[in-house]
Amino acid sequence: MDIIAKNLKEYRNKLDYTQADIAAFLSITREEVNYYENGKRTVPLNILLKLSDLYGVEIGNFNETDPEKHKSMLSLSFRKDNFIPQDYDVLSQFIKVVKNYSKIKRLCNAL
Repeated sequence: MDIIAKNLKEYRNKLDYTQADIAAFLSITREEVNYYENGKRTVPLNILLKLSDLYGVEIGNFNETDPEKHKSMLSLSFRKDNFIPQDYDVLSQFIKVVKNYSKIKRLCNAL
């Protein structure tokens, strides 16, 4: 299994999402999610971008091999609790705003 597939599954499991939840959020089938998580299909960039927003990680983190770094990467994510499909869209948009704010803050601090 490739590292992206492994990390997709790990992030989903840590956040208590099901493959059906992710499929509904992405408007794809649960089987497609399963193929991506098992490395049977290459994950399209647009899917990785949407998942990075939902999971609260940078897109490059899907290539991260250090399990210790995964813990800190999930700091912007939220666990599922009685979500409906529309909640995933709102949540991913919110997390994207927070990620962008954090990037701007880091850039300002670096100046």
